[in-house]
Amino acid sequence: MWQIILVITHWLLEYWNRRRKGYEKENWRLLRRRRLLMMRLLQQRRRRNVVKSCWAYPTSARFWEEIVPTYNDINFLKHFGTGRETFQCLVDELYLDLVREDTIMRPAIPVDKRIAVALTLLRTSSDFLSVAKLFGIGESTVHLILKEFSSAVCKTLYGKIVTFPSTVMEREEIVSAFNNRWHFPGCLGVLGTSHIPILSPSQSENNYFNKEGYHSIVVLGLVDHHHTFRYADVGQPGGSSDAETFFKSELYRYLSAKLIPEEFHLIAGSSFPLLHSLMTPFPFNKSKDSMQKRFDYHLHKAFTPLKVAFAHLRGRWKILLKRCDLQLDNMIDIAKTCLVLHNLCESNGDNYFDCWDQNVNDESTFSQSMHKENLTTASQGGVTKRNELAIFLY
Repeated sequence: MWQIILVITHWLLEYWNRRRKGYEKENWRLLRRRRLLMMRLLQQRRRRNVVKSCWAYPTSARFWEEIVPTYNDINFLKHFGTGRETFQCLVDELYLDLVREDTIMRPAIPVDKRIAVALTLLRTSSDFLSVAKLFGIGESTVHLILKEFSSAVCKTLYGKIVTFPSTVMEREEIVSAFNNRWHFPGCLGVLGTSHIPILSPSQSENNYFNKEGYHSIVVLGLVDHHHTFRYADVGQPGGSSDAETFFKSELYRYLSAKLIPEEFHLIAGSSFPLLHSLMTPFPFNKSKDSMQKRFDYHLHKAFTPLKVAFAHLRGRWKILLKRCDLQLDNMIDIAKTCLVLHNLCESNGDNYFDCWDQNVNDESTFSQSMHKENLTTASQGGVTKRNELAIFLY
């Protein structure tokens, strides 16, 4: 009998232990779920009140916040390419286009720092990663800043800064300067071209391949006696001749409509067509008389502002000297931006350092395309006017 009682008791104990373990396991699961739920609730509450610190890798803005304020005027000009007055002018003019609002993720980059980043890229032609590390921002942010800056300059400043001389006072000042300095009468400016290297475009690739063996866009510029650009046509294919580029420009249509007085004219090299409003040298041949040679001498002397303007443009803004990893539309905006910055620097008297010319003359840079003599028929009005000027200068 006692053996039966012992078996029943043992069976009851095992049953009770199994039930107790089941209760403890279920209780542990419920407790674990409760803890996980509490942790999630705490995390959601923290997300509402605390800014995340893991949106970007930690960087340092020591260069902009600590080093740049210690720069004197010369060091500031050498690094950014503009003087402090020109820099502040850009901040004032572009503030509404470049200002951004702070977000809960991070504060916005100030306008002056954005402009400093863009000018550093244009001036030094450094790669985007180097500039990003210098200013303590992301590489993609540098790309965006350059694009937004060039777009804002083209939208807000290009039409104000690069303007054709339209008033009587402007025309008289320019004509008087060319007559007094280079002894060429009636000149409203010098016309010429410069090639900007670009990546191979996806469409019409062969049209952009110039005679020097690289893809480029053409800057057709009109320069006055102050070495500033008074007109520019940017973006024509590098494979076009100077005459083709000129005939496709708004300037040709403006001159064809005879919107400038007949006694005034522009001057250009032999690669441009001879028109009544555009004077070019006499055709190259060995039978030039002394009168024609004297005319060509004074004409080439008057080319000085054009040579200086393009040298300063490419020397100050080194991004125009190398092929950039940017699309065609972006490169056109950047070239226009550099024209605006050049005019602002020349107008404000920002110094140009002779050492910058080494960048232009460096063998590693892309050479300018050779200008071939124009083969189009000269206009009769242009021939007559050129002969009259040759007699006057002789």
